[in-house]
Order: sequence, then C-alpha cells, then structure tokens
Amino acid sequence: MAQDKGTDISKVIELKDIHLTKGIATGIKIMRDNNRPVAFMIKAAKGFAVCGHFNLKTMEKSGISVIQFVGVKSIEEAVDAKVVDMTSQAKNLGVKKGWV
Repeated sequence: MAQDKGTDISKVIELKDIHLTKGIATGIKIMRDNNRPVAFMIKAAKGFAVCGHFNLKTMEKSGISVIQFVGVKSIEEAVDAKVVDMTSQAKNLGVKKGWV
C-alpha cells in the first residue's frame, strides 16, 4: 500500500512492551487517519491475541495459535480483554473462552 508523502509511521502504528509473568509480549495498535484505532494485536511467545478485525479462519489454516478479543480502545484494554474466540492451535495450548 502506498503511503502519503510525509506520513509519520509513529502516528499510524503504536508498539508497546507488555510485561507478563512469563516474559514480555509486544502490543501493536494500528491507527486510522482520524487518530482512532482500527486494529490491535499482541504478539506473545506462543502466539497472538487479536481484535475482531482479524480473520481467524485464515490464521487457523496457517497453523497459528491465536485468541481473539473485541471492544477495546487501547493496548492496555486488549491485555485485560476476555477471549471470545480462538484457533484450534490455541485450544490445544489449553486456552478457554471467557479467559482474561
């Protein structure tokens, strides 16, 4: 995708370290031009946590361990969001719907 001339990538993507009991994950927030978030993702050691904008069926086919959350407006809210769906790879790791 072509970028507008002069677009500052730090205004489009926010990266934040998330300190967990078993290590550090990376929170990613993608912003729209109007400074509102469009998507969230957290990359952890064993897989990903993603917002509802991501297609779990595609991730499932790719063999990726993913949990999904909805209704967040910040990386911090994403960390505390309940699991609403997941790939079978995440289920095999013992993840359950409703977990925070």
